[in-house]
Amino acid sequence: MAYLVLARKYRPQTFAEVIEQTQTTQTLTNAITGGRVAHALLFSGPRGTGKTTIARIMAKAMNCEQGPTPTPCNQCRSCREITSGNATDVYEIDGASNNSVDQIRELRSNIKFMPAHSPHKIYIIDEVHMLTASAFNALLKTLEEPPPHVMFEFATTEPHKIPITILSRCQRYDLSYVSLASIVAHLAHLCEAEGYQVENRSLELIAREAGGSIRDALSLLDQVMSCTGNELAHDHVVDILGVTNRDSLFSLSGAALSGNLPQILDMIEDMYRSGMDIKKIYADLIAHFRDLLIVKLGKNMETSAALPAHEIERIGKQVEKTAETHLHQVLTILLNEEKTIRWSSQPKIAMEMALIKICRLQPPLPVDTLIEKIESLKDRFLELSAGAGDAAGPTSETAAPTAGDQFSGPAPAAPEPAKTEPGTFSGAPVTTDTKPDTIAPPADETRPKKARVATENIRPEEAWTAIRAIINDGHPMLAANLRNSVLSGIHGNTIEVDIKDSKIVVGLLQQEDNLAALKKICSTFYEKEMNVRLRHIATPAARKQPPPRQQPGIHPLVRDALDIFGGDIVTNRT
Repeated sequence: MAYLVLARKYRPQTFAEVIEQTQTTQTLTNAITGGRVAHALLFSGPRGTGKTTIARIMAKAMNCEQGPTPTPCNQCRSCREITSGNATDVYEIDGASNNSVDQIRELRSNIKFMPAHSPHKIYIIDEVHMLTASAFNALLKTLEEPPPHVMFEFATTEPHKIPITILSRCQRYDLSYVSLASIVAHLAHLCEAEGYQVENRSLELIAREAGGSIRDALSLLDQVMSCTGNELAHDHVVDILGVTNRDSLFSLSGAALSGNLPQILDMIEDMYRSGMDIKKIYADLIAHFRDLLIVKLGKNMETSAALPAHEIERIGKQVEKTAETHLHQVLTILLNEEKTIRWSSQPKIAMEMALIKICRLQPPLPVDTLIEKIESLKDRFLELSAGAGDAAGPTSETAAPTAGDQFSGPAPAAPEPAKTEPGTFSGAPVTTDTKPDTIAPPADETRPKKARVATENIRPEEAWTAIRAIINDGHPMLAANLRNSVLSGIHGNTIEVDIKDSKIVVGLLQQEDNLAALKKICSTFYEKEMNVRLRHIATPAARKQPPPRQQPGIHPLVRDALDIFGGDIVTNRT
């Protein structure tokens, strides 16, 4: 007899032998026991998780001589024929190669005949999503109301490709990926049955490469057993499968986190010369850093990381002194560079560049450290402010009065510069927390005269800078319209402001509420009643161009708009 691969030799023959699909097997067991088995079942899920296997067990359970029973005997004629794959009354159809409407019509014509020797005629259609739209339509009526002796079982990896009209006529069972621990335990049991000695870490490596698929894991184990003797060394397993050694991943990730660039380049060179796939190494490195971050987070790490306990402990030691934020930065860089490496003609160089970028990362400071630094800076600032206040505070009867105090007594011959109230200016632009809308009352006669002298002697450009700062705090829209304004001069109680902007902006500024706000702020600033006169100054670009009505090729409506609103012509499209 020809050699039988492990996936076929050790295929489960009862619901109890199915690995980790309890939600499906238990439901089917209860349905058989209670006599509530549907005539159409759909098994969906990833590859190699037991869809066709469960369909065969279900067929045996329904056609067993002792059935319907959730535990088929596997000894009667129907059970033996289904196990060997040559049952007369169970038809296994490949949906990919039998997907035409003519083949479905032939199936419908054969359905009316009674089974040969079994209670039911069962049709198992694998990869049912490969049927054509016409084939699905031809199956609809029969699937909804089949003869009492007919039962359908569908299996698919892509249920979203099946029409909703088919899905609504089936009971659907979704299978899930098998956990790493269950695959390792199953592989260990098979190795013992086959008489092979395999290290547990080798089985874990095979299980990780299988990606939750039992069939893939058995295929990899079969390959390893075929290439070695009864005792399998871990290094030999790594070479056979062509995967990245876990120790190499830990060394590479450790060098990346510590910024050891020479070690990184040497390791990549060694892997490249040994014939390993750089793209596969990079994918394994991304998965490893994902595990590092999951373990660092410390929440549900056994289930989220899908790692054995000893490896979780090893990862925990590696990231013990690494911040979560730094791991997140590294993983972000790796994911961003994945597309480049996948499509690069020089993946080795692209991987080196990605790891060099990681080595150049500056690990972020922990939040607690940042808070401590901010608090220390705050304390230092308060100390300096207190020292400055003591140094500038009044030390004698001749000290300058503070803001809000009434001035009494003769002024000293050479007093210190007086503190002024918010909104006044004494030698430099001043911003204030007081909103410009709340204008202080006119200066009291008892206020020191030197404050008014200081504002009157200030240069126009400095005064206008200070006034615009006050306007910006309380009137942002007004400040935006004054962005191209210049204080040209002060004549008595009148401030002349030149506006180098369009006529529209000047018109907005000359509105009653805007002009009143300007007068109020300027009066507060100079501590006396002030008037504001706005003057429009054409920009140099506007002066170089001829008037709108004299420019050639301009539509009359555009000319009228330019005359009314001003502005410049950027593009003329006719």
